[in-house]
Amino acid sequence: MNFSMAWRGAFMDAARHWKNRGGGHQPPAGFDVVRPAELAPPLAVLNSGDTWPSFVPDSPLEDYKWKGYELDKAGIPSFHYTWKGVEVEDRLEAKGNFKQGGVLVRTLTLKGNIPEKSFLLLSQKARMNPTAAGVEVRGGKLDLVGTNYENVVLIQADGASVVGDALLVPATSKIQVTYAWPDGHAAHSHAAQ
Repeated sequence: MNFSMAWRGAFMDAARHWKNRGGGHQPPAGFDVVRPAELAPPLAVLNSGDTWPSFVPDSPLEDYKWKGYELDKAGIPSFHYTWKGVEVEDRLEAKGNFKQGGVLVRTLTLKGNIPEKSFLLLSQKARMNPTAAGVEVRGGKLDLVGTNYENVVLIQADGASVVGDALLVPATSKIQVTYAWPDGHAAHSHAAQ
């Protein structure tokens, strides 16, 4: 239920799944793929010195319940789940021309009693460089089915800070996060070697 990957350009070519028994994982068809964080729960309550909770594949996330998604008239998705009794709506919308920059704007709306010391995970286990425009996150090469990507994204959110190896923002009733590709960044895909 957390932000997994983003990229510019085409969505995906699902043809591999239409042949025979399907061919496994299908990478994005676009370019400049980024993964700001490893798979992890999006929200957590942290006390001083706590580390972010881990995610165990094929195991249910404790304190989370999936509630589905909806598309608005423009086809923009909003994902719904509850966390510790808090209703969460997570909306992700592309803004601008992705050939000339463009950004993804993620808006989370939380309704209910948000526990004290709650945070949203924006990135982890990456090199993070705070700048005037946000935090530049370098996650290391991202290899997807024989193609690798630089995995660099600029993340901006009010109140965001680097805590240990994580980029966190306090959980409030409305959180807006902007994901952008750094100016002049040419992380187009390269054949894996």
